[in-house]
Amino acid sequence: MITFLASLWAHLSASSLSDQASAATVLSLLVAAVALLLAIFGLVIPLFAICFSAWRYVSERQETLAREQFQLYHRLIADISRGQDEHGIDHKLVSQLAYIHELRNFPEYGALTRDLLHRLVGEWQVNSSGDAKNLPLEAAIAGTVSHLERRRRQWRR
Repeated sequence: MITFLASLWAHLSASSLSDQASAATVLSLLVAAVALLLAIFGLVIPLFAICFSAWRYVSERQETLAREQFQLYHRLIADISRGQDEHGIDHKLVSQLAYIHELRNFPEYGALTRDLLHRLVGEWQVNSSGDAKNLPLEAAIAGTVSHLERRRRQWRR
C-alpha cells in the first residue's frame, strides 16, 4: 500500500496534468488506492469482530467452568462430611475415599481443603471415636493434605 501511494505521488510530481492521458492515469491510480483501502477495511473489521466474539466466548466459558468447579467442590465436601448424598443415602467407604482423593484436583481451594479436612477429622474424633470407618478416611485425608502441601510448595518455587 505504501509503495503504491509512493508511486502515485512520484507520478503526480513528475508529470503535468495538462494532458488527458496523465489525468486518466492519476484518476485510475486514485480509484485503485481507494479500492485497496476499502478492501483492507473490509477484512480488518470482520476480523476484529471475530476476535472479539472468540475472546468473549472463551471468557464466558471459563466463568461457567469455574462456577461448575466451585459447585462440584462444595458438593464433594458436603458429601464427605455428611457421609450421605443429597438424597440422604449413605455413602460406602469406598465412595468417601474416592471423594477425598478427588479433592486433590482442586488446588485453587488447597488451603481451605486442608483446614476443612483437619476440622472434619477433629469432629469425627469427638463425635464417633472408635468407628472403624474413620481410620481409612483419616488416612485418605492425611494423604490428600500431604499431596496439597507438596503441590503448594512446588508452586512457590
